[in-house]
Amino acid sequence: MSLAFPNPSRSFDDARDLIRFTGYDGMFEVKFFVDAAALSATRLSEQDYLRAFDDARSKIQ
Repeated sequence: MSLAFPNPSRSFDDARDLIRFTGYDGMFEVKFFVDAAALSATRLSEQDYLRAFDDARSKIQ
């Protein structure tokens, strides 16, 4: 079975400096994390990190 990403929500975890999002493998929820440094070499605001994630979402998934 392939992964599906029906829920577009994502969040920024400032304490761990990463973006969190979920996917599904059948009926099982799978949690994913992308390190903020993978989205930008410079420190960004939360909104800028989320925007960068959204811009790269199809490649990430």
